[in-house]
Formats: sequence, C-alpha cells, structure tokens
Amino acid sequence: MSEDNYSLSSRVFHTIRENILSGKYATDEELKEKSIGEELGVSRTPVREALRQLELEGLVTIIPNKGAYVVGISQKDIRDIYEIRSRLEGLCARWACDNITKDQLDELEENIYLSDFHSSKGNSEQVVELDNKFHEILYDASGSKELRHILRDFHHYVQRVRKVTLAVQERAVNSNEEHRKIVEALKQHDGARAEELADAHMRNTINNMDHYGWDNLLKQEDAMSDRTESQHRKEAAMEKIKMTTPLVEMDGDEMTRILWKMIKDELLYPFIDLKTEYYDLGLEHRNETDDQVTVDSANATKKYGVAVKCATITPNAARMTEYHLKEMWKSPNGTIRAMLDGTVFRAPIIVKGIEPCVKNWKKPITIARHAYGDVYKASEMKIPGLGKCELVYTAEDGTETRELIHNFTGAGVVQGQHNLCNSIESFARSCFNYALDTKQDLWFATKDTISKKYDHTFKDIFQEIFDSEYAQKFKDAGITYFYTLIDDAVARVMKSEGGYIWACKNYDGDVMSDMVSSAFGSLAMMTSVLVTPDGKYEYEAAHGTVQRHYYKHLKGEETSTNSVATIFAWTGALRKRGELDGNHELEEFADKLENACVKTIEDGKMTKDLALITTISNPVVLNSEDFIKAIRSTLEGMLLL
Repeated sequence: MSEDNYSLSSRVFHTIRENILSGKYATDEELKEKSIGEELGVSRTPVREALRQLELEGLVTIIPNKGAYVVGISQKDIRDIYEIRSRLEGLCARWACDNITKDQLDELEENIYLSDFHSSKGNSEQVVELDNKFHEILYDASGSKELRHILRDFHHYVQRVRKVTLAVQERAVNSNEEHRKIVEALKQHDGARAEELADAHMRNTINNMDHYGWDNLLKQEDAMSDRTESQHRKEAAMEKIKMTTPLVEMDGDEMTRILWKMIKDELLYPFIDLKTEYYDLGLEHRNETDDQVTVDSANATKKYGVAVKCATITPNAARMTEYHLKEMWKSPNGTIRAMLDGTVFRAPIIVKGIEPCVKNWKKPITIARHAYGDVYKASEMKIPGLGKCELVYTAEDGTETRELIHNFTGAGVVQGQHNLCNSIESFARSCFNYALDTKQDLWFATKDTISKKYDHTFKDIFQEIFDSEYAQKFKDAGITYFYTLIDDAVARVMKSEGGYIWACKNYDGDVMSDMVSSAFGSLAMMTSVLVTPDGKYEYEAAHGTVQRHYYKHLKGEETSTNSVATIFAWTGALRKRGELDGNHELEEFADKLENACVKTIEDGKMTKDLALITTISNPVVLNSEDFIKAIRSTLEGMLLL
C-alpha cells in the first residue's frame, strides 16, 4: 500500500496501537472514541474502525454497550514473540547476506559506533532508538517485504521491555557487540554464520530477561514511570511565567500537528502559564464547520493582535477523497492573509554548522513578498494569427481609453496583469513597520526603467509613503530605506553579508524566497510571519505539514522531523505578545528558547535533514521527539543561569 493510499482509519489504527504498545494506554484502560478523536483531530468514525481492527489483533476488547478496553501484551506474549523472532531474525540475516548494499553496511557500522558512544554516556533512550534502527536496516536488507513487515511488528510489540533491558548498561554493551558480530558475517556474505549469530542474539535477550527476572523488569518499568511522574510533579511546582492576554492558537494537520503537541508539552507548558484562544484548523474540522473556523481564527487575530499557526493542508483532488470533503476548501493561509490584508515576511534561522551556499552570507535575509496581483491574477489569451491586441479601460461614464499592446503578424500569446494602489500601500506600510519592528534596513526593487507605469507606480507609492510617514522614524531608529532595480538588487544580495529586509513584488518574491531559503540550507529552518499595516502579527513555519513523515509516524515507524521553524513560530508569537503586554519575562523566555534550539544543533544534536548538510563532525541524529527533548534539556540549563 502506497503512502498516498494509506487510509485515514489505518493511520488512526497505527497511532492507537503505538500508544498501547508504548504504555501510554494502560492495560484495562477504557479507550473513549470522542477523546481519542479530539486528540488526533479526526471524527469518531475512523477511531471506531481502528478499535475494531485492534480487537482483531488482540490488543483491545470491545464490550457491547459498555466500551473498548486495552488488553495489551502479556509476559507470555513477550516470550512467544522473542521465540518466534529468534527463528525469523536468523532467516532475515541469512537473506540479507545476499541482498545487503554497501550503503546499508555503512549505516550498520555507523549505528554500532553511535551505540557505543551513547552506551558509554548512559544515554539509554538513544541506545534504544539506535537498536530500533539497526534492526530496521537489517529487515530492509533481507529483500523480503513480507518478512520485513512481520519482524517490524514483532519488534515494535516488545518496545517497552526493550527499553528496560537496554537501560542496563551491561546488556546494552553486550547487545551492541552481538550486532557487531552479525555485521562482520554480513560483510563476509557468510549466510550460515549470520543466521546463527542473529538467532543467538534473540536467545541472549530471552536469557537476559530470565536472569534479570520478570518481577524486576516490571519493577524497573514502574520505576521509570515513577521518575517521569516525579519530573511532571517537579514541573508543576515550578513558578511559571504568567500571561495576561491570550495568543490566538491555530492548530493544523499531519506531522506538524504531532510536533505542535510535543512542543507545547515539552517546551511551553512546563515553563509558561500558557493562555491561548484555540482554533482547530485541521482539515477535518474545517470541513465540519464549512471553513468557518478559519474565518473565526482570522477575526480573533484582529481582536488579540498576535496569532501562532501550525501548518495546514490545502486540499487537492486526492484529499477530497481521503477526508471525504464537502468541497475543495481554500488555503487557510490565503483566507487569513486576505482578511488581515497582511504581508508575509520569511527569514532563515542561522546556525553554525549549517552553512549557506553563498559563503559571504552571515546574517539572515528576510524576504517580504507582495501577495496580490501581477501574474497570479492575470488574464491570458492565445493569439491565433494576424490582428491587433489592445488594453481597453472603460470608465464609469462609458468613455474608453486604449493602449496598443501589439500588432500581431502571426500567432502568439498575451497577458494582462493588474494591481491595486490600496494593496500596494498596505504592502509598503507593512514593510516599513516590520523594518522598524526588527531594526533592519529595507530594500525594495522593481524594473521601473522598463515598466514606466506599472512598476513605476510601485516605486512611487513606496517613496511617497516613506517620505511622508516613515523618513524620520527610520532616521531615529538608525536604519535606511533603499530602492534599486531588481537586477541590481540581485547582484547586491549575492555580494552582501545579509541582515536586511528585501521587499519584492509578487512574482519576484515567489522566486527569491525559494532561492534564499534553499541557499541558506533548509526550508525547515525558515520563519514566516504575516504582518498587517495596523500592526497585527500571525507567526508560522514556512514549510508544510510533512505528509510523508506523518504516514510513517502513524505506521509506528520512527521519524526525524525538524521542528525548529515551528518552535520559532511559537517564540515569535510569545515575544510579540510579551512586547505588546510589557511582559519582559515572556520576551526573555522566547529568546532563551530560540537560543536553546540553536545551541542544541551547534552541539551536534540534530534531525536527519540537518545531519545530511552539516559541517559538524559526527552529528548525533535524533528522532522527532528526542530532538525536542534535547532542546528542553538545553533550555533548562539556560533557565538556571
């Protein structure tokens, strides 16, 4: 089954199963359709279908007229799984000898090296994740989809007991040494030896559990849970930063929705008495409300002045079917932008070790794109042959003004663009206000030497507003407004060190924002803020919902999704809220959280997308959750200073 065809109910099924196997849902706990649906942002129907499927797997029992309850994995189940795995893992290793690639062997050797490192440091969570990865690579190397599917499920079913056993350093060291011997057999393409070692690896695990004692395992698991609970109590006892005015919180879709909750749980709730006015902009809820929730969230932003938004799905034909949509709803971003009359500003997050392609870029370059008109609202026509094409303006009184476009002597094409002076004025004021807000120089560029009316109007409006409303404010702030031609601007940008706002017309901004984001390293490291002429702010990540990672997540597979831009959406909103309310403590927290993100990466702990492009030696690749937890650890250290 392809990821695109992976049904909503199936994805919900995998999420609930993951929560059962991880211990989030305890044995005999009732699984309530309504609360699960609200947590996952889905209706009750896919939850109900998922619970029925889980009953077939033996993880849930459904009692008519009462409810669904967790059955879980018993001690006997765990022993049986390991007995079966011992035979199948051996077969997997034998087949892998014939199919494994050099890249897979390299990955396995790197995995062993990292496991040694984390085991020596007592980083049990990282050891468990690396153990997961080792077996995943081995399953893929077998070349059998059927065997891979069975072993992945079995491996996943025993994740809780694995966390306990691998937390014991002696077993972690021995397990990694067993992995090393398997890899040596694979390198020599010795199928019989690889099978023998993989079988022994599983039996050693069973023997270790017997030696450790099942009662001790259960006690250790309880102790780990107690430590977590103790940490939660400690957090609750901390004095949290108070908020007086709420943020408008717009929840979203897919993997970014998962990260959204993680960020709040790990990085916000423990430190802030967070106040938000919540709007669920997940696609299902937009569909249920006929997209009224998007309108309501925009109106709330007008009321409170600051919003933070999660990435959302703009539906296409495939989404119509997947989510059973009433109609193909518009982009929430487009709706909000139109209602607020705002301009989007995008800027990269600068981190040492993630080097820009343009070597002299040292500071962020913020792109301000006018998001109205030009080619995006153009009318077009194919010209079949000989004839005259004109622009015609008919005034309200019926008088006409004509301008020749071209006398065609053969076939061709023609395009009519437009813009609105009040839209250009709003764009200009948003740019000037944001420059003052961020204390950055502002550049603006068009091609007015060629477009002596269209582009020249942009130039004139910007200059008139600057001269009459902002010249003195810019002087007082120690910043400048600079106009040049678009081609000269491009040349200057490439030779600059950055550190300014570059305002662009619609098409120019579309192209240049992609160029700048790519050249700085990663779209996952780009901030985005919508600013209105009257000083309303809506913060979000520049990227989308990370659909591919979401499907992996719901299948119980590990993801390594970069959450930095989404975290910075929260920090931007919190800082602005603090600034408007005179809450300096909130502003300082936002600064520290951003610094914690940067420091975590610069310390060599990062997600896979960054590890692939970093100049930092031997980076530690973390999964989605562990990366956020690593940021929290860094943040806690900063807050103690």
